[in-house]
Amino acid sequence: MNLEWLIMICAPILGHVLYGIPPNPDETRDSRVTLHNGDGFSALDEAPHPKRLHSIRAISEDGEVVPLTASGDRASGVAVDVGSVRNRPCWVVVETPKTFIELEPEKFQGYLEHEGLHEVIRQRTASGRQDAAGREIYSKYVKIALPGAGGETRLPRSPVGLPIEIIPMLDGALTAGTTLPVRVAAGGRPAANLQSRVSHRTAEGGEPSTDTIYRTDRRGDARITIDRAGLWRVHTISMTPRPDLPKADWESVWASLTFRV
Repeated sequence: MNLEWLIMICAPILGHVLYGIPPNPDETRDSRVTLHNGDGFSALDEAPHPKRLHSIRAISEDGEVVPLTASGDRASGVAVDVGSVRNRPCWVVVETPKTFIELEPEKFQGYLEHEGLHEVIRQRTASGRQDAAGREIYSKYVKIALPGAGGETRLPRSPVGLPIEIIPMLDGALTAGTTLPVRVAAGGRPAANLQSRVSHRTAEGGEPSTDTIYRTDRRGDARITIDRAGLWRVHTISMTPRPDLPKADWESVWASLTFRV
């Protein structure tokens, strides 16, 4: 097995969305992006293990790349100092290595249902393997929007070349009441019929609102209603059969995108 594949046996790590929270523009001395693992998009979400994060960098719209590092630990929190990033608006990008996990059939089924992976459910049922354990390789890809001057939220439209990413397609600033068109690309191609779960919360300490579910069309597109100010997170997962991989039947790639309005 490739050395970058970490062997994991517990479901909670897999079941959590990895995401980042951009600095609050009202806190002028705060130059950190904080990183979190959690489905709830709340202040209770845990910090990720810093050793499982790599290729952390800022990528501007014109392609400038600034390498960054994460500091801290799971007890005190994990953050990325973005004070050195001058070319904004831009993305802060975080990746994880490919990781193997095996889940009991019931847990794997519940995970597939929660993430709207209906095609995977159909294929498992058609092959008579719906009661088999889920053996999977997964990796996660995170984009966090850093605003430009004056705190204006403009989301760069250029893809950054991740195995999966959510690409905003909006010209101009993003404000409350805007409809945000996005395109999901996996392997450089439009990812059709993927569930996108959109979460909102009012502030760092606020409880999340009820999630809103979208699905991409045949072009990989969805139109997301940004109906209020606050923190927003969009995440999606693409899973494909990979019988060629040692020990694994499936490979999934996770994408998250976070921003402030």
